[in-house]
Amino acid sequence: MTTVIIGQNGAGKSNLIEAIVEIFRHLDPPTSKHGGKLRFTFEIDYIIKSRKVRASNRDGSTKVLVDGEPMPMIRFQDSKADLFPDLVFGYYSGTGRRLEKLFDDPRRWPCRTAGRARHDPPPFPRLDPAPDAGGGQRL
Repeated sequence: MTTVIIGQNGAGKSNLIEAIVEIFRHLDPPTSKHGGKLRFTFEIDYIIKSRKVRASNRDGSTKVLVDGEPMPMIRFQDSKADLFPDLVFGYYSGTGRRLEKLFDDPRRWPCRTAGRARHDPPPFPRLDPAPDAGGGQRL
């Protein structure tokens, strides 16, 4: 499945992507320190391996429902191979580093690529925009 977010400049596309990354970092045990505080309240629904997951911190603590049933955070975190996405990927073409900074510290967002140690370099080079002949940006 591919999801694309399209909108005018200033419509909040990058903010939405950043919020999704922050939510999944919050839910990921190595990065969350079991529920570190976020700057915002969230409720997110997603389907993974035919399971419906809803996570929310609306009442001040993070709660997870799986297929409509409450699941303790410890059990959710122990079941992340089945209930957590392997990869959260974001791309935007702006010049700011706000989204990129969310992925800067490998201790906060560890690589979970099979067969690769956490300290190994990523398999793909970083794409930096370079000016084209017309003064625009190209990759």
